[in-house]
Amino acid sequence: MSDMVIVEGEIDELPPGAPQGDVEVTIKKRASHTEPILTAEEEAALDAEFKALMNDPQTFTGLSLPMSEILKSPAIGIWKDREDMNR
Repeated sequence: MSDMVIVEGEIDELPPGAPQGDVEVTIKKRASHTEPILTAEEEAALDAEFKALMNDPQTFTGLSLPMSEILKSPAIGIWKDREDMNR
């Protein structure tokens, strides 16, 4: 099985100035993601940063944040337009 597919077609609706007409689109599988190799010091630093975030009450709870900051959260009002939920 090939890791590349070529699709031929025509594009006629693009932003002004973009080329139009016959096109060839190539779809190619990306190389696998490989984890970076970290030194022991880098791993320790990341672990310490993670532990600090997990122990910070503001990170996940919003504790001690002023109401003005809480209201800036994108989660506030996220379901306001849902018609399938009771208010």
